[in-house]
Amino acid sequence: VVSLTFYGHASFMLRSPGGVTMVLDPWKNDESGFWGLWYHRKFPKTKCDIGLSTHNHFDHNAIERLECSMVLDRMAGTFSLADVSIEGYADKHTTRGSTGTLFDELGIEKNPPNNIAVLDNTMFVITTGGIRFLFWGDNRFDAPDDVLRAIGEVDVLIIPVDDSMHLLTFEEVSSIACTTGARAIVPCHYLTEKVGSTLSSLKTADLWVNQHQELVESVGTHTKELTLDSITQWPRATNEKICKTLYFAHFLPFDPSQLPLSTLRES
Repeated sequence: VVSLTFYGHASFMLRSPGGVTMVLDPWKNDESGFWGLWYHRKFPKTKCDIGLSTHNHFDHNAIERLECSMVLDRMAGTFSLADVSIEGYADKHTTRGSTGTLFDELGIEKNPPNNIAVLDNTMFVITTGGIRFLFWGDNRFDAPDDVLRAIGEVDVLIIPVDDSMHLLTFEEVSSIACTTGARAIVPCHYLTEKVGSTLSSLKTADLWVNQHQELVESVGTHTKELTLDSITQWPRATNEKICKTLYFAHFLPFDPSQLPLSTLRES
């Protein structure tokens, strides 16, 4: 059994059948204060074997909150441990919406190959228990064909979905699911109740869920257990039909009210 646990925003813990634990993209507020208050609380101190960050943005890189044996921070290449294989594919952060507008306003190069380094992004493909998970991070929609071919088919696509379409439009999410042949979409990077702040400008994923009601499985808790036998029963996304959605909503494995308050400038 492989378990996937939602930690709010775009953060998850993945546990392999052999017990290897991985936490991806823990969140925090921007320490400079420039981006304002995105989170009311600090990410919970969490023990795991491997900590991973897809890119160097504050809402994905609170690695210091993890008590882990090793860190794969924007790693490109391959890594294996016990019954886990991790592939990192280097590409670029999306520049649509407010992200791109801000860099234009500041006169900073946002477009590859000369983009500022904080607009680099690594997509992680983690294979364990025979199941391939793709953690998209904040990657651009139009990743190069050679990158997508290298990634190949995946089973579970964990990708930003929020009703403000802050990073990707719904059409782009559906297209990526089709390109990767995903069997399930897991929305993330949406406004998570009791964790996220409306100052982030993010919204919930309710509109996506309502538009795909017949294909949405509401997990109803913070953790979903998956097996290869069960997941192969789910049809892959095609040009004709989107795959199912696994929606964690606002269920978390911790009580946010018990976490330390977060501030814009940590002492």
